[in-house]
Amino acid sequence: MNRDRELPYNARGMDFETISWEVRPDGKVHLFAKSQGGFHWTLHPGTGSGALDLHETSVNPDGTKLQKTLFMIKVEDLNRLANEIGPVVIHGLMQQFRPLSLRWVQRRKISIVRDPTSTDAELAAITYKNRRKRLQFNMQRLQDALETPNSANDVLQMPDGSFRLMAIRRWGTRWIGVGLKVTDGTGAAHLLWARPEDIIGWGEQMQEFLREVAANYLIPEQDYAKYLSGF
Repeated sequence: MNRDRELPYNARGMDFETISWEVRPDGKVHLFAKSQGGFHWTLHPGTGSGALDLHETSVNPDGTKLQKTLFMIKVEDLNRLANEIGPVVIHGLMQQFRPLSLRWVQRRKISIVRDPTSTDAELAAITYKNRRKRLQFNMQRLQDALETPNSANDVLQMPDGSFRLMAIRRWGTRWIGVGLKVTDGTGAAHLLWARPEDIIGWGEQMQEFLREVAANYLIPEQDYAKYLSGF
């Protein structure tokens, strides 16, 4: 789901079973681990300090809080980092996908299950805003959406978004792929799919590359104090 768009119901974040996240009015992003009391991570946009900062906050048994900075990067370096890793990541990810043949889908009797969060309307239909002003899933509606298969021909009528390819048999259900429907500038629809294991394997291979590139831009720990005073 793309956070660049506004969430339904003017929600400021989302609640899941074990974690939740929200964007505060000051631009800070908080990610909470529900099972660990007040433990959370905070992404500070660096509007005052000039450095984006990610730190974790833990709570001691006596109630005192302990903060630890995980990394810092100058705001001006974010675009340089994105420009260096973006093309590699996007190209590598798209290489995992291949054209999807609807004839193959029909011949193999594969069911297509739409990602129910692909569009604002779909997300709004399966969520509500709780008292913390975060989106929370209506589990029955979510389950209904995930259990409703579409025919191969239906996928061409869907809005752009993602879907799952499922082999639904009497002896069980197997997830065999993730699909994408993308409409280009001419209005032509393109269907792509990838095996889950291919995406996972590619992601594991990319971790070392991302760490090496990011290390060239991160602020050294000994220089943190220069920027923390600006928060």
